[in-house]
Amino acid sequence: MVDVEEKLERRFREGADELRKVESKVRENMTRIDREKQIGEKHNLMERKFEEEMFYAELWRRDKNNKDRAEAHVAEEKRRRNDARNDI
Repeated sequence: MVDVEEKLERRFREGADELRKVESKVRENMTRIDREKQIGEKHNLMERKFEEEMFYAELWRRDKNNKDRAEAHVAEEKRRRNDARNDI
């Protein structure tokens, strides 16, 4: 009886080792998948931030162009008034 129990125990331990190996592989794969998911999320976040920065850069550029045109228009008006005053 003791001999049978020892053999059963040994078989269980050997099977448990295989089971632990499988569980270890599963955990390893799940960890890899989680890591890849986190990297993907980080990449998406960086892309969104970049697109947002580009959007605000374009708004800033347009605003600057509008201000430059307005300043050029004011300067031209000022020049015309000065020229008209100098002609008198």
